[in-house]
Amino acid sequence: MFNNNIVLAHDVVVLPNQGGYAATVWQPNLDVIHLYRLDTLGRTLWNINLKDSLTNTTFSFAHLNISQDGNLVIGTTKRTWSLHTTLGIGLSKHHINDGRVLWEQTYVFDGTQPTYLDFLTDCVPTPDGGLLLSSTTYTDSTYRQSLLMVIKTDGAGMEQWRYTHDYNAIVPCP
Repeated sequence: MFNNNIVLAHDVVVLPNQGGYAATVWQPNLDVIHLYRLDTLGRTLWNINLKDSLTNTTFSFAHLNISQDGNLVIGTTKRTWSLHTTLGIGLSKHHINDGRVLWEQTYVFDGTQPTYLDFLTDCVPTPDGGLLLSSTTYTDSTYRQSLLMVIKTDGAGMEQWRYTHDYNAIVPCP
């Protein structure tokens, strides 16, 4: 499907307190996200490959941001291409100095119906130190049945509340 050499840039953030940048890149043939920490001249200080440490699940579609405490947070779609399924939305927090995982969580739809694809659309910090995630969940392979999911977490990634809405129930504007 993809050439072995192809990589797709996903996200970049400026690190105003530490100086430099952080970036995520997706390597589709390996279905892995690379997290890079760069200095102000664009030189690599460190990089890591992201995989769920508990399930060894691969990630794609990464959204990168800076948490209130100055570390890096990454929201991802967790999936297995070989099975054409997703395993939910992944969220991890990484230490700004070396990329080590401080914590990681997985969020799945409520289980009332099967899902085909959980696609993370954004991950942003909130003023209270938590995070706000948004995703679109497709319940069939035609991508015609979709649900909106918004999740609010605390600073440790623990879910505080969740909102879901069936996109198919939205009445189009005339």
